[in-house]
Amino acid sequence: MLDASPPHTDTGLAGRAIEGSAPKMPAGLSAESVAVAICDALERGSTDLPSSDFAAGRR
Repeated sequence: MLDASPPHTDTGLAGRAIEGSAPKMPAGLSAESVAVAICDALERGSTDLPSSDFAAGRR
């Protein structure tokens, strides 16, 4: 089991408010880079993947 806590991921949903205006969100990571980081962690047998490990170059 892997406990992954990726930071804001740019999926396009943040700009689609259910009601009213969508909040301004900072630029997020690509969904692809988040998926790669999670797959890499699973292959290593990691059990914890904190948001800080999603930073560029930390995998």
